[in-house]
Amino acid sequence: MPDLRAHVANCLIGGETITDLGKGSFIRDTVTFTCERRKFIVTQKPEVIKGPVSQLNGQFTATTQILVQGVAKSAVPKVLATIDRICWLLSFACQSKVVCYGHDYPADGKAGARKAVVGTTRVFRPVFEIRDAAVIREFIDQTYPVYTQLEQSRMLNVAIDYQLQAEREAQPTECRLIFAFVLLENLKHTYATSEGIPFVNGFFRVGPGPKDPTISFKAMLTRMFKVVGMMPALDDIVSLRNSIVHSGVSDLTHKENWKAYEQVQDLVREYLLRLLGFKGSYGLYSEPNGAPAVIA
Repeated sequence: MPDLRAHVANCLIGGETITDLGKGSFIRDTVTFTCERRKFIVTQKPEVIKGPVSQLNGQFTATTQILVQGVAKSAVPKVLATIDRICWLLSFACQSKVVCYGHDYPADGKAGARKAVVGTTRVFRPVFEIRDAAVIREFIDQTYPVYTQLEQSRMLNVAIDYQLQAEREAQPTECRLIFAFVLLENLKHTYATSEGIPFVNGFFRVGPGPKDPTISFKAMLTRMFKVVGMMPALDDIVSLRNSIVHSGVSDLTHKENWKAYEQVQDLVREYLLRLLGFKGSYGLYSEPNGAPAVIA
């Protein structure tokens, strides 16, 4: 059966295994993910490995090829769907919009397709040390099965995209906070829906009747976080969310707004990692140079 080769952009991970280029030249440019009982062989372009990757910040950059061996023609759509899921997980891990913009099938490049995509490379406070390919591989292999199960019910691609939208450059902090609060709303809504909580006359309620008490934003977030073992203090976040959503501005200083934004990013990182069943170390958004956090 022919091989399939996918073309991916904006992925800045390192390599785990070494490629022999001949004439005494070697490059550590390859890492293999195992998903859906298949091997996805990810090879980075030399300019990504040899970096510095900071030079790619803010650009759409063709960075990566993914080879899948022995793909029947009938399996091509499923394999491409798997690659898209891997790209969303890489987007979360790297905090950069990783996208598949085309593929060749067979892999020799004589036939295939390209598609229009949107996204640029981002180099700022990733969830993991992206140059450590073993860490990225462990994250993908650990979380892919749960991501697949929850992808639609929890709109995980939407949640990750909101997180990336909040991180776009040259935005006022209030705009970042709006995206972050919409992300919390999205996570809260999909949690409530997946739990079968009644949604009546525009509100989630404790019962199915239109006069049953509503469940507040804070109360629903508290429930949502508790399910994955988190019990964060939410008063300040909810107060700021109400202020910005209802008035469009914040009365806090820039420093206070940024601290709140960092807090929301930390909460979302931990929540998504726990939701996906991840175990291990990761970087806090608020402490980019500090000690890693651990989910045991």
